[in-house]
Amino acid sequence: MTKRNGQPQFDLFEPAPPPPPRQRGGIPRHVPTAESKLKVREMQAAGETQEAIARALGIGTSTLAKYYFPSVVSNPPMGRRRHAPTPARRDVVRRAIRIGLTQAQVARLLGITVPTLRLHYRDEMLG
Repeated sequence: MTKRNGQPQFDLFEPAPPPPPRQRGGIPRHVPTAESKLKVREMQAAGETQEAIARALGIGTSTLAKYYFPSVVSNPPMGRRRHAPTPARRDVVRRAIRIGLTQAQVARLLGITVPTLRLHYRDEMLG
């Protein structure tokens, strides 16, 4: 680009000037300090909720989770865990059906859905 008579002149064969660097706006990035980590541990030991801890630090709960509880954030659970019947659970189902609980009550007792109960415990519910 050349200037002629105070006005910029563009050459079609010259590459365009690079755009100016983008400025990052908004709230500054949170930087955890040793003091803030200690405060989080103390509040957690005192039984405070994550919402209360985040409020005390002046950050959001997602920021709290990202910087102070990374194992939860880096390995989020993917959907529901597959149900695995155990001999103890099979025995619970047998006894519950024997005393007259409904399938919905038995499923709620085990923390599963009725279709999962029917799928995994068919033999126990029949006899």
